[in-house]
Amino acid sequence: MRNGRDHSGRGTTDQTWRVVDDFPDVVPVTAQELDAVEAFLMKQFHAVMADESPANAGVSPAPDSELPQ
Repeated sequence: MRNGRDHSGRGTTDQTWRVVDDFPDVVPVTAQELDAVEAFLMKQFHAVMADESPANAGVSPAPDSELPQ
């Protein structure tokens, strides 16, 4: 962003943004992270892989009303 407005609305800035991809080629994922993904998304994943809508697979489109513990 060159000579654009800053987010405070106070004026312009000469700041230039640059995107840097400094992640390794393979990003490690822990077993705990996979467990969390599976716990929350497995029904949806199976519905998508079976080429059916989540509603037909018994997956509620509404977010969970309970707070995480």
